[in-house]
Amino acid sequence: MRFSALSTTLLASVLAAALSGCSTTATNNTAATSAAQSANAPWADIPFIERIDPQYRAGAEAYSHNDFSSAEKVAAFNQQMAANAQFTTIKPQLITVSNAMDGFAIEVAIYRPQQCSENSESCPVFAYKPQYLNEQNAADGHPLLFVSYSGGFILRTNYYDASHFQMLSNTLQAVVVVPRYRLSDEAPFPAPLIDNYSALTYFMDHAADFEINPQQLILMGESAGGGLTASLALYNRDHHNYPVKAQALIYPMLDYRVGSEFSPYHSEQLGHTAWTVPANVYAWQAHGNANDIAALSGRSELPDGRPVTKPQQFTQELLALANFHQSHQDQGTPDYFGYFSPAYAQDKSQLPPAFISVGDSDLFANEALQYASDLLEAGNTVEMLVVPGVFHVFEYANPEGAQSQRYYNNLFYFLDQRLMAPQGQVWPE
Repeated sequence: MRFSALSTTLLASVLAAALSGCSTTATNNTAATSAAQSANAPWADIPFIERIDPQYRAGAEAYSHNDFSSAEKVAAFNQQMAANAQFTTIKPQLITVSNAMDGFAIEVAIYRPQQCSENSESCPVFAYKPQYLNEQNAADGHPLLFVSYSGGFILRTNYYDASHFQMLSNTLQAVVVVPRYRLSDEAPFPAPLIDNYSALTYFMDHAADFEINPQQLILMGESAGGGLTASLALYNRDHHNYPVKAQALIYPMLDYRVGSEFSPYHSEQLGHTAWTVPANVYAWQAHGNANDIAALSGRSELPDGRPVTKPQQFTQELLALANFHQSHQDQGTPDYFGYFSPAYAQDKSQLPPAFISVGDSDLFANEALQYASDLLEAGNTVEMLVVPGVFHVFEYANPEGAQSQRYYNNLFYFLDQRLMAPQGQVWPE
């Protein structure tokens, strides 16, 4: 086993993008293919199931039972899963950090690297040996891997996926920091972004206290956390501009229009497993009002050409954001709409090298590809990994699957190369 399989108790009812993670035994290819052709196969009714790698079909079926298309359904799910909102075997250090905009106390989970002789439940590690460790000066401290958890801005259980975050920490020998940013029903945009940026500022300012090397910073996130990571990279560039070695955007949620009638993409074969069109449409609506954010940004029209109408009154959160920026001298020219939906950021230049990974059946496949293209066009370095035969959060469904192993190898190799590169450069000399 390459790294510990995550909790199996939630597999039948939990969306891995939002939860502490699930695993399922890898299905024998021949048996799974035969079963999928049978009317009795539990996953046979999933649209385009033939596109899914047989090793991941059991996971696809397990993730097909949730509905996140309304506030009521999301609230019911969160209530059902409340018992899982805790750390179990692995318990990170917890501190609180103040949001620089509104003073909210943000809980932050901190994972410190362990030395694992082999993978275990208490010391999870992936079988990748970072090359940069051979060159690292221990006196400089550990890299900082700053992670934004997933959940569509509406679900939080993945914040408690301590096994996953500890695996990242142990494999990279990095300090992993995961802020418990606010969800949409607690405070919509820009709260999650400013929560995370405030936490990032705190750790960069107190790097020595946590044995962190501030010159070895990586931003990472999955799903909504991937989109938030892209927003954080944009926001950081326009503000303190801390040196970031890389941004890892894992099946990122980038484009607020995807799934709606105004979506630039209309692929019938995507988004049938784990995270669906109705969930995405609701999640973006809950996260923020695109028209009002565009108006705050001074835009005259939305990306689809519809005119922007200035609201009679901005929300409390948007007024606080505008006032916050006006009171700071280091903000540059804020692009609020780009921070909200990174796909439509007006300036995508001078961003950290990006690793972007998405499954070819994921609802976010097209927007991830487009964002990679935009980053390249703006002069950035990008590694784009489109994983065949898998859906959203596939690696949680089957951590031992071949595609999961390939994904993690690619991810760690990319980050390893960036950590070895001199500050301000892309490649190791």
